[in-house]
Amino acid sequence: MCLSTKKACNTRFIKNKQAIQRLVKFMPLIEISGYGFSAEQKRNISREVVDVISKISGKDKKLFVVVFRDIKSEDWAMAGE
Repeated sequence: MCLSTKKACNTRFIKNKQAIQRLVKFMPLIEISGYGFSAEQKRNISREVVDVISKISGKDKKLFVVVFRDIKSEDWAMAGE
């Protein structure tokens, strides 16, 4: 919540929004879907994937976001079954 004048609040909001947009523009997002991974496996997978993509892209590892989407086994179908 901004306690300054409305104009000062709006200016601060616009600057923050622009900073976020610049960051997001260069923030690689990696999504991994699957099921059955433990928390430790997710950390290891995340570390390895970010290492490889960071080396290939030349982007700083700190910019990467990794999202795991756990899908229940009953929500999977392979070969139409």
